[in-house]
Amino acid sequence: MHKAKAALIVILLPCILPRIRHPFPTGGLVDFGPYYTAAVLARTHQGAAIYYGADAGGDPQHVFAVEQCDALSECSPQGSLFARTAQSQGIPPPLLYLYPPTLADLLIPLTFFQFSVASKLWTAINYATLPITSLLIARILRLKLLGLGFIAVLVSIFSFSPVLQGIATGQVVVLLLLLWTCGAFFYVKNWHIAAGFVLALATSIKLTPLIVVIPLLLWKEFKLLAAFVLTLLLLCVAICFVNSPDCLLDFFTHVLPAMSAGILTRTNASFSVSIERVFAMAHHQHLAVGLVNQVSMPVLLLGKVCSAAVLLAASVLVYSGSPERESASRVKTITLFAILSVCISPVSWGHGYCQCFLALCLLWEQALRQQISGRRLAILFLCTLGLTTYLTRYILAASWIGSHPLTASLGLLLLPLSGVVLLLTELWAMRYSGFSIGTQRRSPVHTPQVAETIS
Repeated sequence: MHKAKAALIVILLPCILPRIRHPFPTGGLVDFGPYYTAAVLARTHQGAAIYYGADAGGDPQHVFAVEQCDALSECSPQGSLFARTAQSQGIPPPLLYLYPPTLADLLIPLTFFQFSVASKLWTAINYATLPITSLLIARILRLKLLGLGFIAVLVSIFSFSPVLQGIATGQVVVLLLLLWTCGAFFYVKNWHIAAGFVLALATSIKLTPLIVVIPLLLWKEFKLLAAFVLTLLLLCVAICFVNSPDCLLDFFTHVLPAMSAGILTRTNASFSVSIERVFAMAHHQHLAVGLVNQVSMPVLLLGKVCSAAVLLAASVLVYSGSPERESASRVKTITLFAILSVCISPVSWGHGYCQCFLALCLLWEQALRQQISGRRLAILFLCTLGLTTYLTRYILAASWIGSHPLTASLGLLLLPLSGVVLLLTELWAMRYSGFSIGTQRRSPVHTPQVAETIS
């Protein structure tokens, strides 16, 4: 117990101390520009144009709309509509819009404000979701409101580096964290239709939450899955109505396949891409300032196979668990799959790892209230350090100052590897012992159902 408290303090201090000087850090909101531009097009019934440039065949990531237009031999007025719309709204040349149309449609209300005002509103909305997420986590963990535990969760989420990175860049990841947390909370309360709705909404914004279907299928949670599928179908109908079916078809047939290989930049912290980068550096392949355009096919396959192997291992561990697994263990599994969704995605920036926050709260609550082995505590401590990205950032800063690029590649591998190790360790541990939330675990036989204890 004392070791867990000491370990948690060591992790939290480097995160909290910078917030004393800058409680609410902001940034350039570089990712909000394409969101806003796509939303303007959706509002003016031109949603079919939001993927112009992104559907040209090449990888559309880290490509500016103006650059893409200039690169074409013929750039018609209709073809440059995305770039011209951004310019008319006073937006600096934006990156291409690469998300499903749902996000653009949800942001239509913000387009009634000027971009400068909408940017501030978007930042305020992101910060406003953090107390709500903390409150839901406190309800899941059965913490007293305004108690020390709730305050710790609130301070931690305002200090978690991936969360702050997401807000500073104008990303949507903080909203996704809220939806994942809502899904877990509704599942705890046995509100399966509501859980299916919010998880489907998260999937329609960014496809990575689709991975939650795997444990739900293994548990035969057909009611929740039915709500999940029905919600997705209704959202697809709404998207077709607002943006036209061509917009949705364009995303799935041109944009998504072009991104599936994963862009090999220094900042892509995907598990498969990190492995590819390490092998590329080990074989003396050049790593440009921006990206590596190509790697050999065996190296590319190695990264994909490693990600597939992690997904398979996680699925087997969930399947081999007790069929009468209590509600708390299933909630924990859902939060662990949120980590997995980021790790094995072809593209995972550092801010995407804010989806790990919910699982870390559950795991540290277990470490503080229950007896876990020293080995598991050590793994939790080291992996949490890696997932906060502060340790990764220090390694990268040291390696980019005159060191071999291979060191930087190994540093980037630390982030997804921490998530993978933590995921597999906890799923393995749950095969032999149950998991309870918010109460001291006395006996596996008498562990209360979480859905009953918080009702």
